Amino acid sequence: MRRILAFCTLFALSTGAVLADPLPPQLATAFANFAGAKSYHMTVDAHGQHIDLDMVTPGKMHLTASGGRMPMEMIKIDSDTYMKLGGSWRKFSMPGMDAMVSSYVNVRALATDHGTDAKFTDLGMSAVDGAPMHAYEVLSSPTSDPTDIYVGADGMIHQMTVKGKNGPATMVFSAFNTPMTIVAPI
Repeated sequence: MRRILAFCTLFALSTGAVLADPLPPQLATAFANFAGAKSYHMTVDAHGQHIDLDMVTPGKMHLTASGGRMPMEMIKIDSDTYMKLGGSWRKFSMPGMDAMVSSYVNVRALATDHGTDAKFTDLGMSAVDGAPMHAYEVLSSPTSDPTDIYVGADGMIHQMTVKGKNGPATMVFSAFNTPMTIVAPI
């Protein structure tokens, strides 16, 4: 669980840094489109852990994690958090969960939290899973890890890869604005 929360913090920080000026117009549009998405699916592969997440804004999330020390499943609906532990669901209050969810849904709000020394490099066109994407490398500060961001022809961010010192962390986004049902398991 700590790894998941640490990765979510990394995602929030890298996303906030990406929004520094001068932001390339296509990337600015992609972040605005992402922020306006009503739902999406995300997969994360980082450091031997795999996460699948369905997000329905403003406050519903279904997360499954595998590959770590303890596989888990979690559902968050507004202020209620449910975790599957030992094969059964439990409802409880989890401090910090609202901050974690905001990392995914409040991209626009993160725009005020960026550094002024961010650098953007247009990497041109690249294929991601056979689809043409416009790639950018973002360096939020001279000491940060670079992040590659891939924008599809639909104007959405389809992949982000943080090139960290301990190996890459890749986030893949799909199913934008697709109806998803997330309900309390108990």
